[in-house]
Amino acid sequence: TQIDKVPGNPALSGATHFWSLRLLELNSTTNIGKRLGEFPAQAHAGVAFSPDEASIAHSSEDHGIIRRDLASGKVLNEYQPSLGVHGGVGIAVSPDGRFIAAGQYHGKVFLWELKSGKLLVEHQLLRDNGEQDTFFQAKVMRFSPDGEHLAMASGNRLNVMETKTGKIIK
Repeated sequence: TQIDKVPGNPALSGATHFWSLRLLELNSTTNIGKRLGEFPAQAHAGVAFSPDEASIAHSSEDHGIIRRDLASGKVLNEYQPSLGVHGGVGIAVSPDGRFIAAGQYHGKVFLWELKSGKLLVEHQLLRDNGEQDTFFQAKVMRFSPDGEHLAMASGNRLNVMETKTGKIIK
């Protein structure tokens, strides 16, 4: 389960084990959430709000990444390829709104243009010995403020990727 908070807005989201994404507006006094919407989603997968607070990205029930309009629930983008049976374990949207990234269960990272849906990077993370790192699950992902780098964490490991080239720099 991943929860993302919109900066300056009390709305929260979470992917639950009921195979749905529930959008809640949390009352900060009572800590009780008012349900704003619910959509089919991949359980235990990532979610992320766009910086303009107009859309949310999440792992869909068919294991892809989709972006929805928050007001209407309409699907705005379906990002390809599908990420496999576990969907996107981590999702991030760049602060400048240019990119969306998703970490796949078996160590792949995908980067798309947010609005067009064009796939820019598909990168298999590697171990120090050059073998595929199928255990790196980028559940925590954050872009740098300028969108030029993407930090990804799995367990006690951290990787940083250049968004222009897909090259891991740390």
